[in-house]
Amino acid sequence: MEENKEVVSNEKEIKEKKKKPLIIRIFDIIVWLAIFVWMCVCVTDYFNVANEKEPRFCIETEVLQYDDGTIDVCKGAGYVVYRSNRKSATGYQFGPFWRDNRFDK
Repeated sequence: MEENKEVVSNEKEIKEKKKKPLIIRIFDIIVWLAIFVWMCVCVTDYFNVANEKEPRFCIETEVLQYDDGTIDVCKGAGYVVYRSNRKSATGYQFGPFWRDNRFDK
């Protein structure tokens, strides 16, 4: 009997030690919420581009001029979208910010 009481009291002590302070729990919730919102933004723009629509969440836009047309560049949160309006190539490209523009070649 006494062994069971000791085990139960040890488990309670362990659970109390594992509890995080309120500030850390709030910080965790904010971080996870920010990650979730960022993923929603990326997925929304990805599906817009896959359906050949304009991306919705552009942080910065740029237009590259060429002899045979233009390339519209939309820089988002960790990704970039290229829309080519050239005679040599037309269409959209969605990728991470470090990816090269395939329409440029």
